[in-house]
Amino acid sequence: MKGKQPEKGQRAKKASCHPNQGKWHEMNRKQPREAMRKMQSGDISLEVVHPHAAGIDIGNEAHYVAIPPGRDNQPVRRFG
Repeated sequence: MKGKQPEKGQRAKKASCHPNQGKWHEMNRKQPREAMRKMQSGDISLEVVHPHAAGIDIGNEAHYVAIPPGRDNQPVRRFG
C-alpha cells in the first residue's frame, strides 16, 4: 500500500531519526546549556504522571519492570 502523496504545491515532510531535534531550536540561549548541565550532573527528575503505573524497559536480552518504591520489597525486577 502506497503512502499518501502530497497535494500539488506541497512538499512531503522528511522523517527524522531525531524526533525532538526541533525542540533545541525553540529554546532561548540559556535553556540548551541548562539542559545539558542537568543531564551531565545527573540532576534530572521525572514528573510522576500516573503514580500507580509501572515503568517498563524493553531490551533485547531482558525486560525490566519498576514500581514505586515502598510498594514491594523488590521494586525493580528483571525478566529474561
